[in-house]
Amino acid sequence: MIVNRPNVRLRSACLLIGCAALTPRAAPAQGSLTGIADTTAESSRAPATSETLIRGALLGNLPVDDPRQALTLVPGVVMRGGEIGIAEIPRLSVRGGDPGAASVYIDGAPVRFQTLGTQQIALGTNAINQLSVVTGVASPIASDAGGGGVISYVTRSGGPRFAANFRAASDAVFTDGAAIGYNRLEGALGGPLPLAPHLTWFVSAALQGQPSDYRGLGAAGEPTYVLGGVDTIVTAPTFDGSGVQSVAIPKFVQYSGQCTSGSNYDVDCQGLRRPMDWSTARRGQAKLLYTFGTGSSLSVTGIGSDLAQRFFPGTEIGDPLLYRGAQQRSRLAVVNWIQGLRRSTDGSLTLHINLSVATDAGASGPLDPASETATRDPALGISFSTLRFAAADAIPFPLTDQFIRNVRTNSPVAVVAFPERSDLLAGQPYRLNPYGLDESTGWYTVGLDDGEPLTQVWERRWNGRAFLEWQPGQVQSVSLGADVERTDASFYSALLTSEFGLEAFLAHPRRWGVFADYRAHPGALVIDGGIRLDRFDPGSECPNAPGRISSNPAWNPQGYTSDSAYANSLARVFTRAAAQRVFSPRLRVGYAVSPRSSVRLGYGEQVEPPSLRLRLQDVNTDLAITSGNSLFGRDVAYVKSTLLEFGVTQRIGRAWAADASIYRKGHPQLPYVFRSQSFPDPTTPGFTRQSFALTPNDVGAGTGLDAQLQWRRSAVTGLLTYSLLRVPSTAGGTDIATHAASAMVMLHVPESWRAGTTWGVALANLSAVATFRLTSGLPYTRLVNLNQGIVTPGTDGGVFAEPLNSSRLPLTKTVDLRLRKGLRSRGIDLNVYADLENLLNFRNTLSLFAETGTTTNDSYRQRVERSQLGSLAVEARANNALLPDGSVDLRACAGWTGYSGPVNCVALGRVEARFGDGDAIYSPAEQQKVMDTYYTSVLGAWRFFGPSRTARLGMELRF
Repeated sequence: MIVNRPNVRLRSACLLIGCAALTPRAAPAQGSLTGIADTTAESSRAPATSETLIRGALLGNLPVDDPRQALTLVPGVVMRGGEIGIAEIPRLSVRGGDPGAASVYIDGAPVRFQTLGTQQIALGTNAINQLSVVTGVASPIASDAGGGGVISYVTRSGGPRFAANFRAASDAVFTDGAAIGYNRLEGALGGPLPLAPHLTWFVSAALQGQPSDYRGLGAAGEPTYVLGGVDTIVTAPTFDGSGVQSVAIPKFVQYSGQCTSGSNYDVDCQGLRRPMDWSTARRGQAKLLYTFGTGSSLSVTGIGSDLAQRFFPGTEIGDPLLYRGAQQRSRLAVVNWIQGLRRSTDGSLTLHINLSVATDAGASGPLDPASETATRDPALGISFSTLRFAAADAIPFPLTDQFIRNVRTNSPVAVVAFPERSDLLAGQPYRLNPYGLDESTGWYTVGLDDGEPLTQVWERRWNGRAFLEWQPGQVQSVSLGADVERTDASFYSALLTSEFGLEAFLAHPRRWGVFADYRAHPGALVIDGGIRLDRFDPGSECPNAPGRISSNPAWNPQGYTSDSAYANSLARVFTRAAAQRVFSPRLRVGYAVSPRSSVRLGYGEQVEPPSLRLRLQDVNTDLAITSGNSLFGRDVAYVKSTLLEFGVTQRIGRAWAADASIYRKGHPQLPYVFRSQSFPDPTTPGFTRQSFALTPNDVGAGTGLDAQLQWRRSAVTGLLTYSLLRVPSTAGGTDIATHAASAMVMLHVPESWRAGTTWGVALANLSAVATFRLTSGLPYTRLVNLNQGIVTPGTDGGVFAEPLNSSRLPLTKTVDLRLRKGLRSRGIDLNVYADLENLLNFRNTLSLFAETGTTTNDSYRQRVERSQLGSLAVEARANNALLPDGSVDLRACAGWTGYSGPVNCVALGRVEARFGDGDAIYSPAEQQKVMDTYYTSVLGAWRFFGPSRTARLGMELRF
């Protein structure tokens, strides 16, 4: 259920960051659809900040693939991407904050991945008791309140009796035009321990698999190809002309799109599904809860989540050594202890302790050949294998101090897997691809290094928080406490054969903080004020001149072998990042004007440190092995954002409730940017050089409006939200406005209808949940059309044709629906349901050609076609195979000259047979058909659209 908290009295501030897990409470009925809290209740207590609570009962009944997708129902939360399936991790922006940068707590423990600045660990829906989103001013107890908001999960714990549930869902029964083979399996069980009545246990697990990523609207008819063994062997000259060699011509078997097996090597096409494009999400949770005394408890929570993925090779399908994948792993252990120290008529004193250790790790790159072969097509898209990456064992990871020393000294010791192995560079010596295209299109068939890096990241965090809460009476309380955080992080990203562009760092940041919070609610007034003092030790160093390390004359080349020379060089060339102390005052006030109306006012400041990746980007990389336009991290003063909010809550009658808030927020997005700055160049005394270095962003404050309307009438409940945020453009000019709206309608036919007519029996326990989301498009800048095919957002370059960010992508919209029928017999609940996502099949445009502002660029397409057809004509003419009408005669391949001639002729013959009549005369019409198919399947408009409508069937058993 979703509650905007209009009628809930102010609780202990720790509830706002997840400490509710410390208080035993019964989990809500997981099958309930009576979602929105009773808005008819009246209370003299007013909320003091904007907070939305979502119960696990609702999460389990929404048509979402990840619990985070449900947060779009919260006013002020915007999500782009991650709508269908599990290949994309949902990245939420809270009141304009950087996507994915909101602070996240699980059972009171902060879990943000500091290296990347986002949440990596994920929970299954069946593991969540409730989650809350504070979009307003957060409690001072929250040590990590940057990024625009605080998202707090409370995991489920066992109840007074044994209970279990199992859920399965799949789209396998639907047509391949909309289905990809998505599967979802979930299970949970828990209860009391027979010999320990005050100790309960709970475990849950969730598996999701999809054999392919969801592609854009219209992609189901576009072909993709896989290698199908050897077609034939061709004898051709060696590269140096000294002899002959045998070259295998591969079979290209169509996998995606529409085809008949008779014309496709007895293989049926798979429609929307692509090969070797799977994603698997594995999530698990376990919890022990022991309650004792009066209000005392001890809980231990363990959580693990993995996301493994393989990526469709695309134009690299001809070289299995280039097939890529990625894997993320997260582990979290949390201990919560609440100890009642004193309870009397004079008040109570309670000790709260939260301890946690978390590890996040990830890797991406070309797969190890053995791992690649073993993980091509896991059953149901669910893989239990650990992906291995090519040459990852050659790099010590997590990194060591010695490795960083090797990078800084630019030493001959290998810091990449295969240094200077030019023979491993990817290439395409022949036209061995499904369309017979030349090497300019990047259809690589040999090599290991295609210019994409091997990336590895690892981080371990230790967190501890303790505070005393003194409640001298019923209307006030005081909390005093401290928290500490220790992090060890390691990052590596480099090509396999070259040091150029290498990025590597080690960091050991530390933080401690103290906080105080005073809360009182005399009568209709609620006051919550507090302050934090945090000390940050970045635990790293940065070069005095970005990019000048081993090339700095102050660096001693003997630092590679001499410890003292290295230490002295560090002292001359690097400066350790300075510790920073930051005060963060926060004040929240609520006032109940009447039993049905309340107002609130809040002001808060919170520090927003940059992610380690931003702050340490290329800090150990010398300009000798990177571009002069690289982005360099720096030791910067941490940004402290401010939030001023005013809100109103109004209950209307017995069925309606409305809430609205306006706010002004400093540094609403991009608190740090890379700007060109001047630095003394130590290689040329008296001169400076320009470098793009990290700097706090001085963009002005943004203003916003969040509004929510809830209603409940008998078996129908609903929710409507709207959010507006207007922020200044980072380059001046007009402000940028973001609009977002969401809605939810729930209909539940009660079980009592069974006693009625036949229709009543059929409709009893039938429910429907529909959600709607609309979001304005991102701003972008139109470019002069130079036929480069530049795509926005995400691709740089080009010549501006208008002022920065003057254009907008179209708005996106989607409607999702879940229909469910419940049956109950002898204490067992069985529910069957159907999920329909993007029910109305909206065409959501997520990107465009920046040069045209549309999903087509005819001049770019013509450029591609002219290049390929021209290359074909030149090669055919050189082999006396070009006919007067532009056809290419492929009947005498033995006469084609050069090392590639005979091979290319045979390969083109297979292309002609694949797309034409098979007479070995490659006509202009057939050539155009090949080019049309190639362009639309690889570069066509479908790649700019969100997924089309998809459907799944599922069942849930609960007892």
